[in-house]
Amino acid sequence: MARFYGEMYGSARTPTSRIGNTVSGLTAHIRGWDIGVFVECRVNRHGRDVIEVYRTNGSNDNSRGERLAVIQDAPPSTMETDGQQSLLDMEDNT
Repeated sequence: MARFYGEMYGSARTPTSRIGNTVSGLTAHIRGWDIGVFVECRVNRHGRDVIEVYRTNGSNDNSRGERLAVIQDAPPSTMETDGQQSLLDMEDNT
């Protein structure tokens, strides 16, 4: 069973999808000519899902730039009462 699942939509008649597992993860680089984002879905050393989002310079330079976000599946004991994670809980200490 796939741990990660991604879909892309564009000018094609049907969407395309990809799956990733614990070992492979799932990555995507979505971009225009001068701006884009690189998204990486992976499992951290604690077995929790982590999604990292990086800014890129698009097709002209696809190297990863500034990290924009880290979204982490947190164990219930670290969740705030309203269901939102604190910023300290979101950092992945791998």
